[in-house]
Amino acid sequence: MMHPTGGREGGRVETTCELVHFLRERGAGEGVTVGLEWHADDAQDADVLVAERAVTMTGARCVRLDRSVPPGTRRELAAEAGVRFVLARTDACYDVPALPLDLVWCAVGRAPVSPSP
Repeated sequence: MMHPTGGREGGRVETTCELVHFLRERGAGEGVTVGLEWHADDAQDADVLVAERAVTMTGARCVRLDRSVPPGTRRELAAEAGVRFVLARTDACYDVPALPLDLVWCAVGRAPVSPSP
């Protein structure tokens, strides 16, 4: 199975650990909620799956924010869930910081597997 590192299983672990560190530096951890923009098309998207796993590995709670839901509703859901920041694929519509997934992958030294919509 190929992964964002371009390698196989070992690359997945390395990438996930790097992303965990990156997220912890931004405040993810026990008692924190992180939003993750998600869409049904992302069900097999390695970028999104690894990001979700990394969020949970920090000890934070991961809340999926469905991109098919209107932006105002997503903003309200994020606020109600107490989201500290959002890992996003689209332009931010939130009242908290949004970290574009493509830039997150670049920050941990990996190219994204799939292009943003």
